[in-house]
Amino acid sequence: MIAHSEAAAMLKTAEASRRHSIETHRYRLLSPYLYLWGVTCIFAYGMFAMVPGWFDPGFPLSILGAILGSVALSMKRGKEQGLGWRVFASFFLVWAFSVALFSILSPDPRQLTAYLPLLFGALITGFGFWLGMRYVVLGLVLGAASLLGFHQLGDYFHAWMAMVAGGSLLLAGFWLQRA
Repeated sequence: MIAHSEAAAMLKTAEASRRHSIETHRYRLLSPYLYLWGVTCIFAYGMFAMVPGWFDPGFPLSILGAILGSVALSMKRGKEQGLGWRVFASFFLVWAFSVALFSILSPDPRQLTAYLPLLFGALITGFGFWLGMRYVVLGLVLGAASLLGFHQLGDYFHAWMAMVAGGSLLLAGFWLQRA
C-alpha cells in the first residue's frame, strides 16, 4: 500500500507535469504567429529604412497583411476552439485603440514605428504572467530593444527595428517551438 505522503508527492508531480505540458503547448501555438509578424517586421521596417517615402502607404498595408494572416492562421488552427473570431476581435480592439490614440496624439513615422513593438511587448509580457516566463522575456526584450533604438539610433532606427523587432520575433518563434 502507498503511504499518504507518497501519494501526495505523486499527485504533485503529476500536476506539475500537466502544467508544464499546457505551457509548452501554448508556446508551440504562438510560434507561427511570431514567424508571420517577424517576417512582416523585417520586410516593412527594411523597406522604411531603404525607401522612407514608402512609410505612409506601406505601414498600414504591412499591418493589415499581418493581421489578415494572423486571422487566417487562427481560423485554420482554432476551428474546434472558436479562436478565429477572438483573434480578429482582439486585433480589431488594438486597431481601434490605436486609431483613437493617434487621433489625439498625431505621432510622426518614427513614433509609429516604435509604438507597435512597445504595445505588443507590453501585451506579451502581461500574458506571460499567466502563460509562462518565455513570454515575459520576449515582451521585455522587444520593448527594451525598441526603446534603445528609438532613443539612440536616429536615422538607423528603421533598419534597427527590421533586425531587432523582426529578428527577435523570428528567434522567439523558434525558441517557443522548441520549448
